[in-house]
Amino acid sequence: MIAQNVIEVKSDGIIGPVTLGKLNTINPELFLASTTLVKIARYVHLVKIRPANSRFFYGWIGRAIGDI
Repeated sequence: MIAQNVIEVKSDGIIGPVTLGKLNTINPELFLASTTLVKIARYVHLVKIRPANSRFFYGWIGRAIGDI
């Protein structure tokens, strides 16, 4: 669903022909950077709504950046 949000198609979690078609047109480096930023924004949100999650934050960020 993150990928679908990044490429701006219906976010239904199903990788069908519309999603694949759009994925095949996007610059791979831009896609990877964009998905990484979306992941990091989600982690920030998770810490804001539940401060106890802060103990996981740096691990999450490291994993997200490791994808680049």
